[in-house]
Amino acid sequence: MSDTRTTNLTFWATQEYRYPGFESTVEVPDGLGGTIGVTYHQRDYNDRAWKRKPDGEHPFPVNRLLSGQLDKRFSVAGTVNSITCIMPMLRRRGSENNYSVTLDFRSFKASAASSQASDGATSGDTYLAVSRFFNGSTAGYTTIKITAQTLDGSALDLSNWTLLNSGSLPSKGRMGGHNARIFFDKESQVISGRNESGTQEFCPTPPDPGRKFGSDTGLALLHLPDSQRYVSITLSVRQEKIRGANPNDLHDIFVASNTSPKAPVAVEPESAPEPEPAPEPEPAPEPEPASEPMQSTTYTFEVLNKDGTVFGKGCFTYAGDEQPVDIAHIMGSRGRGTELTSFWYHDPLVGTMSIDQLLSMNFMNGVDDKPSRFSITIANVPEDTHVLAGGVATPEEHGGVSTHRGTENMSCAGRIITFPQPCHCPAGKAAQSESEIPPVDLVVVIDSSVSMRPDAVSLSESVSAAIESAKETCPSDLKVTYLGIEGRFRDTLFDTTIRQHLTELGVEESAMRGRKRGTVASGGAQEDGARAIEDISRHHSWRPNAQRAMLFLGDEGLDGGNPPGDEDIAAATQAINVATQAKVRVHTYLAESKAKAAFRRLNESEYARVASTTGGQGFTHNDALGGFQAMLEKVICASNESVGATATGPCPCNGETVESAVAAAD
Repeated sequence: MSDTRTTNLTFWATQEYRYPGFESTVEVPDGLGGTIGVTYHQRDYNDRAWKRKPDGEHPFPVNRLLSGQLDKRFSVAGTVNSITCIMPMLRRRGSENNYSVTLDFRSFKASAASSQASDGATSGDTYLAVSRFFNGSTAGYTTIKITAQTLDGSALDLSNWTLLNSGSLPSKGRMGGHNARIFFDKESQVISGRNESGTQEFCPTPPDPGRKFGSDTGLALLHLPDSQRYVSITLSVRQEKIRGANPNDLHDIFVASNTSPKAPVAVEPESAPEPEPAPEPEPAPEPEPASEPMQSTTYTFEVLNKDGTVFGKGCFTYAGDEQPVDIAHIMGSRGRGTELTSFWYHDPLVGTMSIDQLLSMNFMNGVDDKPSRFSITIANVPEDTHVLAGGVATPEEHGGVSTHRGTENMSCAGRIITFPQPCHCPAGKAAQSESEIPPVDLVVVIDSSVSMRPDAVSLSESVSAAIESAKETCPSDLKVTYLGIEGRFRDTLFDTTIRQHLTELGVEESAMRGRKRGTVASGGAQEDGARAIEDISRHHSWRPNAQRAMLFLGDEGLDGGNPPGDEDIAAATQAINVATQAKVRVHTYLAESKAKAAFRRLNESEYARVASTTGGQGFTHNDALGGFQAMLEKVICASNESVGATATGPCPCNGETVESAVAAAD
């Protein structure tokens, strides 16, 4: 039986990749529920010398890929994603630029198209591509050497690697419109644009030529084998100036996986057996008792805006227990593991999507020795005009939404996707008994610089009414503590500092992250918001079984005030990690200030990131124009649930419930 179907490729999700510097690693979602570690290594130049630092923000045109030897053999699910960089300019003939990049596959989802390959290494479903490097033009010449660490420790063997070239446009103009053919010398382990004779060749024009990559450059797709698997692959890039113009080579790196269903295996028909004599009739067996039907489990998840508010909701159902569960759904229930019986998602941008639009979903939860994770890609195939790709989300950290488009492209809106939570689909919600009312510990922390006094006064005047109102809408056994960072505000609720509070609890000074007043320039210790979040998360006297929540109010950077910068981002990330480990939901409020617009934007982004990543809500002064009561009610009610718990619905899982749940969240 021949298989004439094309191979469907799903590319890694590089849109959120931001270059961290040489020798630092970023985990890039592989598109199947795992990640690939990307590390650039320094050879000849430092981080400041890049003409364009590596980034993965801009998708690659599909018709550049699907041409030449790739035409009609492949299709693409979603977008073609790469990490692109431009090396420094070479001015002296014979001079070189060198660097290397390592792709680490130890957290890689090896295969969605079959269940034969274990995760943590490449497989026969893995593809690696490079494009747009100088192939030996008059200006420059770039070569890429491949080395690798194999899964079984054996020596690298490239004999079973397959190289496929892209196509080209017909030659046009003085510079030409052709794409150079790329060659792979398996003995030297080098990819280049010169043949054995040391000269260039050019791709013939196929029926569907696609678009050119640039004069004397091209694209090569490498199909990795099943016979040898790799936990890491290193590409060592060497660029040489030949003559003429000063080259600064631009090139791309791609990783993709085959997500096509496996072709059926042909089976020769067997000859009919000789008929046997009819057996004597036996008495009918006693009927077996009916088996219990298998439990049906529904999980729900959310897509959140940067400020933590809900933008979209989804759900999925399968036959089986809540844990352990391992689902690898690919294109219409093909894949491995537990099979989905339903899937629904809705948001205002992509509309309502069902299991028929679910290109891939990976969900692992409670499986021994394997990390819990979640990712999805949904699209209205074949039009591909409405797409959502999100993940990898874990129980500790939300995942990024890398592609999100519909009536407009909002892929860069900074949205995130939550790790799914089980939904038990209650028949109705009865009134809570006193024993069912959840205990909630809420700590309100304020930047104690002078500019925050109006907010301290306003909040103190509003909190009693907010608590009384919240008793009706979301009853809780609420305990609120009010603390200032290295300072107090007279005639307000903020009459105790964090340092005083923790000292009374028996916490040693050496265990506190917050800096003492007067030790940081311009009163910055009073604006150490990130450190305050750490100290309260770790050391506050949280009641047993209480939901833990914090509201932080400030008007400047999270690490010692303005101007905000890399230190504030790092401090915010540290605070997020500590709060997440302590299961503390952090809400944030950025007050009005006279800061520069650029400072304001960065502060707003970081305050919102702290809130959304810990399961809280982010607010600004615009949310308190009429006073703090309404905002405080939202904070109290949002703090009733466990960190990571999904809000009401959609349950049971169908199109109507996801649409209703999103509407109710507005």
